[in-house]
Amino acid sequence: MAMSRKKLTGTVFKRCSCTREVTAPDGSVAVKAWGTRCPQLTYRDGRWSKDHGTWRFQLEVPTVDERREHLRAGFATEAECRETLDKVVALLRLAESAEDGDEDRVLRQVAGLVRAALKAKGPLPDEDELRKRLALGQQIETALTVGEYLTEWLATKSDLAEGTKMAYAMHVRVHLIPHLGKIRLDRLRVSHIKGMVDAIGAQNETRLAGQRHRAKLKTDLETAVEQGDADRARVLRERIKALGEPLPITGPASIRRIRATLSSALADAVEQLLIPVNPAKLFRLKGGGRPKGLVWTNARVAAWRKTGEKPSPVMIWTVEQTLAFLRAARGHRFAIAYHLMVLTGMRRGETAGLHWRDVDLDAGELTVTCQLAQIGWRTEITEPKTPESHRTIALDDSAVTLLRGQKAWQETQRATFGEGWEDNDLVFTNPDGTRLHPAQLTYEFYKLVRENELPPIRLHDVRHGTATHALTAGIDVKLVQDLLGHTTSSFTRDTYQGVADEARRTAATTLAAFLAQADKTLRDNAVEQTTSNHDDEVASEPEEDGLR
Repeated sequence: MAMSRKKLTGTVFKRCSCTREVTAPDGSVAVKAWGTRCPQLTYRDGRWSKDHGTWRFQLEVPTVDERREHLRAGFATEAECRETLDKVVALLRLAESAEDGDEDRVLRQVAGLVRAALKAKGPLPDEDELRKRLALGQQIETALTVGEYLTEWLATKSDLAEGTKMAYAMHVRVHLIPHLGKIRLDRLRVSHIKGMVDAIGAQNETRLAGQRHRAKLKTDLETAVEQGDADRARVLRERIKALGEPLPITGPASIRRIRATLSSALADAVEQLLIPVNPAKLFRLKGGGRPKGLVWTNARVAAWRKTGEKPSPVMIWTVEQTLAFLRAARGHRFAIAYHLMVLTGMRRGETAGLHWRDVDLDAGELTVTCQLAQIGWRTEITEPKTPESHRTIALDDSAVTLLRGQKAWQETQRATFGEGWEDNDLVFTNPDGTRLHPAQLTYEFYKLVRENELPPIRLHDVRHGTATHALTAGIDVKLVQDLLGHTTSSFTRDTYQGVADEARRTAATTLAAFLAQADKTLRDNAVEQTTSNHDDEVASEPEEDGLR
């Protein structure tokens, strides 16, 4: 159907809201609007009045079934009314470029967009954008909101690993839908995504302020306890309890993953021709690097004890702090697991999922072939994190001895539980042989750290410590890459070299301070010895008459 230019010209006129009384044949009186026939709308010479009524246009939409559909709108000035009419006509004529048979459908869709914009008194659809969508064969109208689309998208992503799908679901539920869910999918812009990130940042500031307040209350509580002020201590405990559990901070790495989830979803929307471009791909986060790992130096430990704040999300123990943890863990049910993680840099899931079949104690090595992954709260034996995570790790004599002890403990437990023992070939198990939940390793780790007043790190940071200590000790970066199962040695170097250099400087400073103190002690001892010898010499001289 070729649209007639005559039918798309439209008419411009004025009308008002004046009313008049009309007497019906039965004598009743009714009030009716003058509309376009108000005598005040025009002067005697037929020109439109400048001071009465509003400007309007009416345009009939030419459809195949000849149903009468009109677009109408009112404006304060004639110029604005005619300008808008011209834009509407241009938008409707875009249907002429539609494929054969689609012209009427496209015309109705464009008319629907225009009608909605006029009703809302908002901007008309962008002509260039609609033309581009038509040229690409994309839908020009979608009523889908971002929230509706993301919900449908998640339901169709059957090819994702369970852990990845749960992470996507969390990002959608906690961040994307609350911030972006009500926006129409085809109207999502980079500015909306930036607004979400800014809102998360503001939320973080509020939560950090809460953490600082909690730390201050705890410091005051310790002081009150030390001073024996029981009443103040009781009040402070109540205030701390009233704060509830501390809310998590959404760090830079999490924000990058949230953006990546949105970008993945919108990439599929582009492929389905629902939107022309992916705004999440166009959005650039500030920084963009991984959190910088820092060593727990004495100065940082002192500041943390005072404020309760970690200098970085990724903190690394010194060798002395690592050894202090291992000493504190002696006799603990997970002591050997923690010792193995420190020595090898194995991940939590790799340690919990280690099988005896992959351990060769005689050869002094183990092979990482799987992991015990946590999916929500459920656990599942899966492939390692990356292909490079499949690796063989050499064990020193101390590690072999510890693993032999672990095997002996399991044999004792097997005898104790008898038929109740569950044989799953895992190295680290519960007393009855059932597999651990990875979260148990994390919970007990944090408990040990807290009880022994060690500076806080995440369990995963033990792995970072292994890499840092290895590089500090001068082990080749390629060997450290193989130990940790990284894809490239450049990743290992970029991630840990700076921390290793810092650890070297810290060690050099510590050694210099130690030597300086030792030198001072030696010099003080020498002075004392000289003084003592001098006193002995004076005391041994014979006293002469008249001189003493």
